[in-house]
Amino acid sequence: MSGGGKKRLTALEKRVRRQVRARKHAFFAVFQPGFERAALAELRAMGISEILEVAEGGVEFSGTLDDCFRVNLLSRTVIRVIMRLAAFRADAFAVLREKAEAVPWELYLGPACDISFNVTCRKSRLYHSGAVAEHLAAAVGARMASQCVPVSFSGGEGSQTVFVRIDHDRCVLSLDSTGGPLYRRGHKTLVTRATLRETTAALMLLEAGIGNYRMLLDPFCGSGTFSLEAAAMAKRMIPGMDREFPFMKWPAFGAAAYNHLRGRLVNEAPGNSVISVIASDIDPGAVDVARANISSAGLDDICSVETRDFFAGRVEIPPDRRCLIVMNPPYGERLKGHDVAGLYRMIGETVRLWYGECGYAIIVPGLETEKALSLPHDRKVLFMNGGIRVAALFRDARPCPA
Repeated sequence: MSGGGKKRLTALEKRVRRQVRARKHAFFAVFQPGFERAALAELRAMGISEILEVAEGGVEFSGTLDDCFRVNLLSRTVIRVIMRLAAFRADAFAVLREKAEAVPWELYLGPACDISFNVTCRKSRLYHSGAVAEHLAAAVGARMASQCVPVSFSGGEGSQTVFVRIDHDRCVLSLDSTGGPLYRRGHKTLVTRATLRETTAALMLLEAGIGNYRMLLDPFCGSGTFSLEAAAMAKRMIPGMDREFPFMKWPAFGAAAYNHLRGRLVNEAPGNSVISVIASDIDPGAVDVARANISSAGLDDICSVETRDFFAGRVEIPPDRRCLIVMNPPYGERLKGHDVAGLYRMIGETVRLWYGECGYAIIVPGLETEKALSLPHDRKVLFMNGGIRVAALFRDARPCPA
């Protein structure tokens, strides 16, 4: 300790502050391919302004570590955030090892860190992912040993993942900041069959313009994913607030500064609800699951859950409530042997008959069911859901006829 009582920084700590904490880095935010517009809009709303590239299923941006932390805490659409460490050409294992060993890993990995590698090889001379991981482990281990920082490579639960992509002999090394995917919110303790990922539901709600509505109908609610996301957005809940992240073990992480950031985000996001949510399903078991999940998330004040047949009667919508209908109807294995086109035909007829002035966001599996649905749409997004190619059809609410 110095005379002023301040901690004397080691040479390594000074390097970490100067080269990691004080600088901007390139990050890559991963999300559901097809929803690039909605994901980019959410990132910009969080203050991420230096966009480097928009790719299918991801956005690369420049930012500080605090920007990385903020996206992990706030984002409802991003699945994970990785930090770019290095990029170089490698067409032989000797080259790979030499260049990987030159990366200053000690600035990013703390003592006793357990490391795992997630390797993807595409159209490259280095095509064996297992061998790539072995050579990288040797390179990282040698570098860390030279800095007297012990690490391990057991790849157990909670290990720090290094993402490795080798494409046409170009190797990109990235550090995972997120850990478990961000669609695991933690409050959906029960699920039904073919449940929708929370991040995909959030993307659909944002693409539909959820902020312009004061009422949400979720008539095929299943486990309640759409309803949970819409209500949490309305209350401005911070989805990652109670999570543990790998970046908390990085040498550049400061607990005091991080807690200050979290406190500031809470103060900037007061929970003022302006939307009511009606979740329903014809299956009483699904209703029980949705009700339990909504209660677990503390969203009972916004969401009501009921057993209801969508085709049996109209939900009354107050004239001052602009309404959005969201649907993930059954398809695939859930309707094997049933008349899928007939179900979607009935959905289309019901929407036209009772909810013509409402906006809607509907998942449709294939052109035949889209034709059977026969509903106009303003936008269409193609994506994969549960291994099935589907489309999300969006239409904005129309003004009521005079």
